[in-house]
Amino acid sequence: MLTLLTWNLSNSPIEKIFPGFSLMRPNTAIGLFILSLACWLLARRRILALGLTSLVLVLSALTVFQYIFPIELGIDELFFKSRLDGNLLLPPGRLAPATGLCFLIISLAIFLDKLTSLSKNWIQALFVTTWVLSFQAIVSYFFGYKPYYGLAFYTQMALTTSFSFFVISSVLLIESSTQGFMGIILKDDTAGMTGRRILIAAILLPTLTSALKSLGARYNFFDVEFEGTLSIVLNVVCFSWIAFQTSRSLMQAEKESLQNERQLKIITDKLPALISYMDKYGRYTFANKSYESLLGLDRKNIIGKMRSEFSPTETANKARPFEERVMRGERVHYQNMIIKDGKPLQFEVEHIPDFDEKTGEIKGAINIAHDISALHNALSEAKAAQLNLHNVFLRAKVGICILEGNDFVFKFVNETYVNLLFGGDKELLNKSVVEALPEAKEQGFIDLLSNVYQTGEPFVGSELPISLLQTDGCAKLFYLNFIYQPKFTAHGEIDGVIAFITDVTELVESRKKVETAVQARDQLISICSHELLTPISSMKLTNQILLRKLAKETVSSEVMIKSLTTSEKQIDRLIKLIEEMLDFSRIGTENLKISKNHFSLSEVVYELVERLRPHIDSQGVEVKLEIQKDVTGMWDQFRIEQVLTNLITNAIKYGNHKSFQVSLARNEQLAILEVIDQGHGIPHQAVERIFEPFERITPDNNITGLGMGLYISKKIVEAHGGRIVVESQLGLGSVFRVTLPILSNC
Repeated sequence: MLTLLTWNLSNSPIEKIFPGFSLMRPNTAIGLFILSLACWLLARRRILALGLTSLVLVLSALTVFQYIFPIELGIDELFFKSRLDGNLLLPPGRLAPATGLCFLIISLAIFLDKLTSLSKNWIQALFVTTWVLSFQAIVSYFFGYKPYYGLAFYTQMALTTSFSFFVISSVLLIESSTQGFMGIILKDDTAGMTGRRILIAAILLPTLTSALKSLGARYNFFDVEFEGTLSIVLNVVCFSWIAFQTSRSLMQAEKESLQNERQLKIITDKLPALISYMDKYGRYTFANKSYESLLGLDRKNIIGKMRSEFSPTETANKARPFEERVMRGERVHYQNMIIKDGKPLQFEVEHIPDFDEKTGEIKGAINIAHDISALHNALSEAKAAQLNLHNVFLRAKVGICILEGNDFVFKFVNETYVNLLFGGDKELLNKSVVEALPEAKEQGFIDLLSNVYQTGEPFVGSELPISLLQTDGCAKLFYLNFIYQPKFTAHGEIDGVIAFITDVTELVESRKKVETAVQARDQLISICSHELLTPISSMKLTNQILLRKLAKETVSSEVMIKSLTTSEKQIDRLIKLIEEMLDFSRIGTENLKISKNHFSLSEVVYELVERLRPHIDSQGVEVKLEIQKDVTGMWDQFRIEQVLTNLITNAIKYGNHKSFQVSLARNEQLAILEVIDQGHGIPHQAVERIFEPFERITPDNNITGLGMGLYISKKIVEAHGGRIVVESQLGLGSVFRVTLPILSNC
């Protein structure tokens, strides 16, 4: 920028500072400014920096093209058209050939460095070329060697230009010094120190010698013979000093290397692991003491040999494919076993590839082997114990599952668990309890699991009811004994729950049946004691009255007939009560027998109503019949009559002394029998309850009976494969409907 300013201000530019030297041309100043700015931006704005570098590359390439071919492209007159010296043929902006070449080399090197994967050695070689060209120009200026810095006005590289290229190329070399030969020279080790000394000597010694020769020749300090002697002495002294310093550095490095090697040997020999190193050809170059002890060989019998030469054949053959893999750059783990003193030893072996830092090629491999025999045996025993425990769990008659995490994921389920709850056809593994058994959450079991997981307190539950959906989509009620036990990690942290379940559904249901039977028995005894006592007391009273009359006077036949008729009614009532008790007992023991035969239900209904007609008439009610003819089928006639008798009797008892209706019809598959009364009706909440034993439609104590008629009727109808239902409205009466299947062979 300063050069461009002086070109525009006066006729006395910077060249007056260095009289007789070439002046930096305007194009050179522009190029150096752009190139410096590009170097500064490389780490900040890479794309902009490369764009600026491309301008320099184009400028220098066109200038070199103009020198090679006598073609004027006009780029030299962009800033200054007039010539300072009228006798010069070239414009003032023309770059010197060496300047153009330096611009071309350095800009090309930047492009190759940032846009290609070319080796750093080649990039640095281009930077060094620029550095050498600028350095020789500087030296030539100071020593007055005009052939080196220019034969004419347009061929001279200005001193300021030389310094600029020298600085820029030096900075770019240092910036790329992490790799390539500059990385070696600047490295803080023996090789780097030696390289720097030789490089400094190669730069300064010829320069100093030339300076002394030039001064001697200019001022006649010494003759030619002394000049030769001085040159020889300077070279000998300089390189002797370099040799001495290099030897001392190498000796120190060797001492440190031996010390490091000794320390490494001590460390590796103390380690229980087997450590060795083999080169890329498979030859062992190092083995520690543990390696020697295992094989029973001296180290000298291992070093320089391949595994197959000192190791058992079986062991070598097993290791060979893994050694081949590590030589392809893989890091390999495997287990190997050898026999020593008749005992098997198990080793965990690791091969670690060793790469060359410069080329990235495989140099060899580090081999590390650990004796894991004790651990292997312990793991084998633990695995066997775990397998035995697993088999015990699998075959246990108790349902067992292991749930992991706070979302309770099934990680183990034995067959008993699945068979017990789902009949053996349910996939539970790796599913959470909520996912596999969503109905369990609504029944509070997730809360129980969460409490065990959070507190660590086991939960024990007996005969807990749980309803689970089966594979057919239907819910099934179970009664289970539960044990929820927290599951702990090796560090004592809770990581899940172990559940043990036992199905006690049959036990609970059997106990409930027994309790129900006992309750029914007690209730039956209580009712029977009352219901049986009434007819017996009535018979006894009738007999006593009859006996008194017979003792006092002769009893007329009318009185005798009336008394016997009353007794017969009470006996019939007793028989009916006993029959109901027997039927109830048979139903409870599932011994209710059905003997089917083919008959006309139409005729049976009609005959039964006629048979009950005296009783119906005695109650002052009417019965209406709507009986379809030819309703025939295969049923137990006695039991069907028993059902119809119960329904008609109830219609008389609870019909509010109003007429009732008996109807019979059929369709293709069913016979439909209805008894319709006009009684008080049945409350909605009692509709299903009236078919239970000992239940009465009304609490009227004047109505006698055990309250088992509808219960027995329902069981008889169900034993025929039919149904009995009731439809009722309070104040309007009830409809009892019996549907009986008509068998195909009727």
